[in-house]
Amino acid sequence: KAYDELKDLFKGFEDFLIVVFTRIDELEEARLDLDGQLKAAPPKVGKIIQDAGGRYLGIKNKTGSSERRQEGNKLRVEVYKLMNKNGGKHYSNKLLKKITDKVDKDASTRQVSTDVIRKEVAEEKNPSLLEKIKIILSEYVFKNICTIL
Repeated sequence: KAYDELKDLFKGFEDFLIVVFTRIDELEEARLDLDGQLKAAPPKVGKIIQDAGGRYLGIKNKTGSSERRQEGNKLRVEVYKLMNKNGGKHYSNKLLKKITDKVDKDASTRQVSTDVIRKEVAEEKNPSLLEKIKIILSEYVFKNICTIL
């Protein structure tokens, strides 16, 4: 259900999606492999991977530093392939752009980095900006509900 809500909220994000499974080392310890587990997974998991253009990979959690670098490189390779496929473009939609613009404006007004503002929003320490974001979201939801009706 959460995935469907994300799809509705962020239309087209699947073109920029890589599904990452963690704890692959635990599968290996149990003499299982990711592909085999995915074949036995609920159809919804397969649908998400299909929507992502078949892009998925497994990452081990319990690794030494050299293997951790290899795991990081594996992910980087997939990200670069995806960036190449999308012509170097990153995901964006009108909703995300409006929210990002509000964050940027707040950061500029207060002369702080956007990271500071994002952290405040995440920790709910910026009620003024949170209220603006809620208004943007409610307008977006209302508009889309009206479109559906």
